[in-house]
Amino acid sequence: EYGESNLQLHPSKFALIKEKTKLRIARKGRPLISLAGMPLMKDASRMKLFEEIQKSTFLCGASFEPLMRMLSLRCLRIAFTQGIYAELPIICLNYAVALQKKNQSNPSSSKVKRSYRYTRLAKLVKEKFPGSAHYGTEACKFDFRAAGLTKNRMPFKDDIVQFHSIYRRALSNGVPDIGFAAAMTGVFCHFDAGLPLTSLFGAKLMAYERTAAEMNQRGFGIVLKASRQFHLNLIGKAEGNPTSFKGVALDENETLAKLEGNSRKMALRDISAFRLQLAYIFDDEQVMIEMIERLKEYPHDDLNWPRGFHRLTFLGLSCLDIGFRKKKIEYLRLAKTIMQRYDKLNKGGSVNTLPISACFDAIKSRKRAMFDQAMEACAIAGMKNMEAIMCEQCGVMLMERKDQVAAAEEYLVRSYFLYNEWGARRKVEELVMKYNFLDENTALKRPGTSSVCSSSMAGWDGRVAGASAYGY
Repeated sequence: EYGESNLQLHPSKFALIKEKTKLRIARKGRPLISLAGMPLMKDASRMKLFEEIQKSTFLCGASFEPLMRMLSLRCLRIAFTQGIYAELPIICLNYAVALQKKNQSNPSSSKVKRSYRYTRLAKLVKEKFPGSAHYGTEACKFDFRAAGLTKNRMPFKDDIVQFHSIYRRALSNGVPDIGFAAAMTGVFCHFDAGLPLTSLFGAKLMAYERTAAEMNQRGFGIVLKASRQFHLNLIGKAEGNPTSFKGVALDENETLAKLEGNSRKMALRDISAFRLQLAYIFDDEQVMIEMIERLKEYPHDDLNWPRGFHRLTFLGLSCLDIGFRKKKIEYLRLAKTIMQRYDKLNKGGSVNTLPISACFDAIKSRKRAMFDQAMEACAIAGMKNMEAIMCEQCGVMLMERKDQVAAAEEYLVRSYFLYNEWGARRKVEELVMKYNFLDENTALKRPGTSSVCSSSMAGWDGRVAGASAYGY
């Protein structure tokens, strides 16, 4: 009845079309999501076999992709005709992962959009089977994979609580690799969203780091140490050059000297991405070039999208900056590739890349109107870090024009407030030292409101939250 006895190891294209047609007939015009409202299958004992075979073909990779697709379509057809079953969420999720992996280079394709529908269906059907599956090992793996598949459709700030919850459940269920992958992803979401760099967040980073050391999760531990060093450099709690990693949380040279092979390569990538962002924020041209040279050979695809976003965003901005300054065509080409990738993500419905694309356009055009649009896009998205950077970049650009000095000062004052609210105290101190019109009394003055709305505008009512608001 289910056809498990006549499955071909390598189904032909005709066989796939035939199976797809059978599914379309079984659906009877109903949308895929309607499966969530279907009754339960009376006898689902044989569906475990389908799940195991599909999982095996999924793990085997591209060579068995046709068989994996055939099994997925057949399992959906059975669900439409016989009812839903406990294995269906995993089957849908595996198929969604396969669709996204095969089409990583084109995130706006119809197949990637279809993967979002399968992920949503998997979540809804899973709710039909309550009990231990929601809290056990498999549930932790399921939730982490599902969160990763819908990464482009949710703002980073909305994912943080979910990833922390997965971290806690995974540790309690004995799957530390999933737990620390979730913790690391949540940390990158915090940085990408431009959320405040509070002492509470620093304490959470330290707790993650210590727990990773206790559970011998060395790879995740290095990323978490780099995250904490990045945090310390920004908030002004690290001595020396803010773009270097030689502090209490992580010493780059010592850490890399102990690693070799792929472990060293991955650690170098993550450390370099953090340092590149610091170099861009503090305008350290030499470090920017060094980090670009390190990162330019790494593939742009990253299964952990918040981490990939963190790296590609500042790689693109730095390449544009140095490319125009030093006339480096190679860097400008790399920036163009990243910009095109973000454009495809925008077409695919990503809510996180839209403001970054506006930032790319502003840096490329060097026009005040474009900077205003970028600031507004970042403000609407709540990315206070990017809004601060765009305000500063616009102010620096206008400061070079003698007839625009007043406007430049207004943008720089805005960037001062935004960096302060973000918690980047080291950057605030640098701005005060660099510009005479910024001093200790600036925080008591209300910024002008003639340019763009800010994510912080509501708080600009004659007073601005100082460092104490972030627990310092």
